[in-house]
Amino acid sequence: MFFCRIVCTCTLIFALSATRVHALAVITPLYHNPDSTCAAWDSYSKIIQNHPHTTFYTIINPDHGPGAANSQPRGGYQACVRNLRPSANPNAIVLGYVDTKSASTVLADIDTYAGWQPTYRPTGIFMDNVTATAEKLEMYSGYVSHAKSKGFTFTGLNTGGPAEAAYYPLVDLINTYSAAYSSFNPTSFSSSSNSASTPISKQSVWLLDTSPSTIGRSSGLLNQLGAAGLGAVFMSNETTAVGLSGLPPNFAAFVEDVATAKNLAPSSSSGPSASLNSQGSVPTSSSHAAENSKSSPPIAAIVGGVLGGLVVFLVLLVIVLCMRRRKHPSEQELQPQHAEMTPFQVCTPTNPAYDASVTATPELWPPRGSESSTVPGEQSIASGPMMSGKRALMSAAALPSMHHSLRGTHSPSPSVACSSPAAHTIYSSSATSDAGASSEDWDRLMVAQQNPPPYSPNPTQH
Repeated sequence: MFFCRIVCTCTLIFALSATRVHALAVITPLYHNPDSTCAAWDSYSKIIQNHPHTTFYTIINPDHGPGAANSQPRGGYQACVRNLRPSANPNAIVLGYVDTKSASTVLADIDTYAGWQPTYRPTGIFMDNVTATAEKLEMYSGYVSHAKSKGFTFTGLNTGGPAEAAYYPLVDLINTYSAAYSSFNPTSFSSSSNSASTPISKQSVWLLDTSPSTIGRSSGLLNQLGAAGLGAVFMSNETTAVGLSGLPPNFAAFVEDVATAKNLAPSSSSGPSASLNSQGSVPTSSSHAAENSKSSPPIAAIVGGVLGGLVVFLVLLVIVLCMRRRKHPSEQELQPQHAEMTPFQVCTPTNPAYDASVTATPELWPPRGSESSTVPGEQSIASGPMMSGKRALMSAAALPSMHHSLRGTHSPSPSVACSSPAAHTIYSSSATSDAGASSEDWDRLMVAQQNPPPYSPNPTQH
């Protein structure tokens, strides 16, 4: 049963993970200060609260990093960071910014974030200006390991371009595009380009220098990225993320498109880049928006649903088998118990007439033969008629209790007494029939009952 419980639990966990459909997330470099009243962050905090089912990766940057070594942040961060991860949205993750241009300050910045109080301490670390090449893998691996040793459960890298496959197992998210929106090629993030070594689900893109009219009206592009399985996306009208003075225009509408993109996919009649026009911008006509709203679910969602159904069926099957096993006795219970052997009890019939005849003197019994057939040392017995064959059987029938003893019947009798078998007792089987026994056989049986040893026949003669 313990094994069944383990199998049921593991199967249920696998079923829940298999049925989960990946959703496009929002990544926001929130580099401007919140001020002491949190007014500069209020609108962003409300957007997070209004989308409790959307993941938000929020990067804070108090002073091009955490500030002076082993210092606490300004009062605004201490009061406002907690609003970036409301309890209604456990997927709201706060990341502390660390610049890796200067290797001498990386570990110190991580240690400073780790020293913040739990109420405003970041959940993870986001490293900027990363050159994800093979020769620097060991260095960045050391940074990530140090961050995890300090208790940070999430790590991200901003490479701004493709990263070596060896970097993906190290971290949770890699920003592989940080450039102008007009130069972005969405086909590079199509589902066909996804691979196990460089999964798209671990990648994010920052689309900068985007026109304000495009931000919040990019549902076609976001649907395409969401269907491809991209991890997270950000759009801004600024030319660089570091110099952000606040949230981009139409940011609330942009988040709304991201939140709905997880259930949408590009139309089957259009190619991978059909959502973009020749200038690289997203069409904003109402007909195109209506077409996006009618688009079919992504292939990943359909496959995930089918796999989820199969896994749920497997869970139910395991539960039924475990319940059936509980109802049936175990093999040990089915094994017969070894009972102690008890001595065989012989029930000797008691009949006054029969007992008197057995204990009578030899002169009262019929002779075994003629006078000349005496045994040396035995008194001569008077001759008389001899019973043999069927006559002996008929004589035995005259004594019911003796007849029962010879036939070996087991019918109970009130005059039967049970005792241990005597040395001269001869057992007969009920399988012996009158028709199958010869007269000599019955003579031997009668003599054996009437004469104690040494007058009983030799057993070898049977």
